[in-house]
Amino acid sequence: MKRIAITLFLLMIMLIAKAQTTALDFTTDDCNGIYHNLFATLDSNNVVIIEFFMLSCGSCITAGDKLDEMHDQMDIEFPGQVRFYHFGFDDAYSCTDISNWVTANGYNSVPFDSGAYQVAYYGGMAMPTVVVVAGATHEVLFLNNTGFGANDTNTIANAIRNFYGVLPGVGEYSSTSPVLQLSPNPARDALRVQFASAKPNDFQIQIIDSQGRLQSIVEGREINEMINISTLANGVYFLTIKSDGIMEQHKFTVLR
Repeated sequence: MKRIAITLFLLMIMLIAKAQTTALDFTTDDCNGIYHNLFATLDSNNVVIIEFFMLSCGSCITAGDKLDEMHDQMDIEFPGQVRFYHFGFDDAYSCTDISNWVTANGYNSVPFDSGAYQVAYYGGMAMPTVVVVAGATHEVLFLNNTGFGANDTNTIANAIRNFYGVLPGVGEYSSTSPVLQLSPNPARDALRVQFASAKPNDFQIQIIDSQGRLQSIVEGREINEMINISTLANGVYFLTIKSDGIMEQHKFTVLR
């Protein structure tokens, strides 16, 4: 019995010490029958938040609530680029079990079964285990395999902002920001970007569609910048500008 206890203790130490820096790929259907390839998703410059949970775990619900709220904010800041997945930690859980849990708690996440192999890879010792992975390098932005802390969602949000080149706590994400104005809105073939403040430093403008796909990048220094949008189809888009550590995001519509 003593030998077994020592073996289990050493195994726990090894798992706790295990800190993965790269994601573990998976290719599988979710519980809605939709196919997913993690690395293909990340290669499109996306971020994926994963919570591994137990059905009987109250702290998993607490963490899920906070992660769901944080994910909604990230979806405003980076439309369509941040995904939220839920995996059952045990392969014995059925898709019905997992989908019912996600639905009952009102989460805007994608449910998956068979998460045990990933939990073992990331060294999960307590539930929930939360992992955030990102980008073409498949890097792990965040990993908490010993439970979930009160400030973890702030840490995750700032890690995601840093990944996308935004200084934590600096960006303003408001359609009524006094620094930047778009006109006309709705627009047809051209969009004027006008700065209400002094002439900025070098800036970069990105236009992203409602599915999170990058449509164009514009760089410049002018106070009034005319952007050609004649190739964009009718629909809703998000214009993001980055300049000197400041980020703003505005929604506009193309309508012809």
